[in-house]
Formats: sequence, structure tokens, C-alpha cells
Amino acid sequence: MTETGISGWAVNNASPWERVEVQLFVDGKFVGDGIADQSRPDVSAAGWAKDAWHGYSFAITSVPPGVHEARIYALHDSGGGMRKSLQLLGKPILFSVDASGKIWPRPS
Repeated sequence: MTETGISGWAVNNASPWERVEVQLFVDGKFVGDGIADQSRPDVSAAGWAKDAWHGYSFAITSVPPGVHEARIYALHDSGGGMRKSLQLLGKPILFSVDASGKIWPRPS
């Protein structure tokens, strides 16, 4: 978590070279999607991935002040691309937004 958004990493263990599509939901509402293809050398150094390109980052810009919950999901295809499913990555992330738009982590 940063002062302006949420970042992390995602690796498909079945296909560790593949880049994972991720989606952000805040308070149960879809906010955005992206590909986990940003540099995260710590992920490969820890042995979780074959290379460093599995990071993601989402800016949170249109959330009103108050306490919120973010969830990051990996999007998976199945049935030859005919079906899609979401898999929650990690735990829900509790955060607060102050009047200036700055984001603060909250204990879970």
C-alpha cells in the first residue's frame, strides 16, 4: 500500500512465465484491472517466480474519505476461454482515505 494506491504481485504457479490479469474491487465495486507485469525483483529472489515481472499497482483516486475495503483478484480463463473466474489474492485490505485523498492502512 502507498499513499495513493495499492500494489502487490501475482504469479500463476502452473505457468510461472505467464503474466496474470488482476482486478481491484473497493467496497465490493469494480475499480480497475491490469496485468501483473511490473518489476518486482523481491518476488523472483524469494523463489516465487521465474523472473521479476509479476508486480501490479492500482492508483485509488475516486474513493471518498472514510474507511474502505479493497480486494485484489486474479482473473482465470477456463473452458478454452469460454468461462472466467476470480480468485482472491491474499486477504482483504482495509484502508482509510483522509480529506486530502491520502490513503492510510488500517489494522485488519
